[in-house]
Amino acid sequence: MYIDSVFNSVPSTSKIKFFFIVKLLNLYYTNYTINDYDIQQEELRNGGISMPNNDQLTRAIYGVALGDAFGLPFQVLNREELATVEIVLSGYGTYNQPAGTWSADTSMTLATLDALSFPETSLDDIMDSFLDWNENDAYTPFMQAYDQGAGTLTALRRYKRSQNALTAGGTTEWDNGNGALMRIVPAIFYTYHRYGHNLMDNPGALIFLHQVAGLTHNHVRGHIAIGIYAAIMYQLLNGVERHTAIRAGIHQAYVRYMSMPSYRTELKAYERLIDAHFGALPVDAIKSSGYVVDTLEAVIWLFENYDDFEQSIVAAVRLGDDTDSIGALIGALELLASGSFDSVPVEWLHELQAKDMIEDYLQKARDSDNFG
Repeated sequence: MYIDSVFNSVPSTSKIKFFFIVKLLNLYYTNYTINDYDIQQEELRNGGISMPNNDQLTRAIYGVALGDAFGLPFQVLNREELATVEIVLSGYGTYNQPAGTWSADTSMTLATLDALSFPETSLDDIMDSFLDWNENDAYTPFMQAYDQGAGTLTALRRYKRSQNALTAGGTTEWDNGNGALMRIVPAIFYTYHRYGHNLMDNPGALIFLHQVAGLTHNHVRGHIAIGIYAAIMYQLLNGVERHTAIRAGIHQAYVRYMSMPSYRTELKAYERLIDAHFGALPVDAIKSSGYVVDTLEAVIWLFENYDDFEQSIVAAVRLGDDTDSIGALIGALELLASGSFDSVPVEWLHELQAKDMIEDYLQKARDSDNFG
C-alpha cells in the first residue's frame, strides 16, 4: 500500500514519530467521517434539513405544504377511481409534477405569510404578493404557477384594474370555492398574536380574517367557513385537545355569527356541523369538492375521526376530488394538534420540494413582530 511505501522510506530515527502522526490522522478522519455520517442521518430523518424549533407556526405551515404535496397527484380523481389506487407519496399525477411538489394552496399560503411579515402590512401587500405568484411565478417550487382557481384569477384581474383590494373578491353565491380557506392559516396566526387569543370576543380579528378571505372570495358563506376553521385553530393554539377544540370552536363561531344579522341566514349551510354527532357520519355522507362548505365538512370530519397525521392525509386523499386543498387544511390542524413532527413519515419530509423557500418565509415571519 501507498502508506507502507512512504513509511519504509522514512529514516529509522523518524519512524516512531511518523507512526504516531499517521495514527492521529487516521483517528481524526475516522471520527470526522462518523460525525459527518451522524449529521447526514439526522438531516435525512428531518427531511434533508435541520428542522427549526418545533413552534406552532412552523408545524402549521409544513402541515399545509405536506398535505398539499401528498394530495396533489390525486387531485380531481373521484372516490371510485381511487378505491383501486395505492395511496402513497408519488408524483407525476394530475399536474405531472415530481413527488413532493406543492400547488397553489401552499404558494398562496406562503404569499400571505410573506406579506403579513412586513412591518406595516396591508391587504394591498397580500394582493400584490398574489399577483407576483400568478404573473412572475413567485412562491413556487419550480418557477411555475399553476392550479389557479377561477375565482382567484377573476379577483386578481379586478384588483389590477381598480387597485382596490377590498372590492376585488367575488360576492355572489357562485364565489364560494375554497380558494380563500386553503390559504388562511398565516392570517389566523397573525390575528391570534396581534389581536388576542379569543377570536370570537375580538371583532377586529374576525373582520380582518373576513377581509383577507374576501380578497378573492367575498361571500358571507365563505366568511363563515373561515371563522369556523379559525375558531378551531385558536382552540388548538390555546392547548385544547382536538375533540374539545372542534366542538368549542364550532359552538363559538355559531353563537357569534347568529348575532350578526347579515350572516345569520347563511348558517343553515353549516347546520350539519352543529350536530355533536357529525363525526359519526359515514364516509359516504361526506363530500370533498372545492365548494367551501364541502371542504370544511371534509376537514372537520377527518379531524374528528383520525388522530394521526399520516392516516389523516391518506384518508383525505381517499375522499377524492379536491385532495390537495383538503390535505393542506387537515395537515395544518393535525400538526398543530400533535405537538411535533413525530407523526410525519421521514420520506415525506425528505421528498418535500423547495423546503429552503418554506424556511426562508418562516424565518422572515419569526423575525417580524407579527407572529409572536
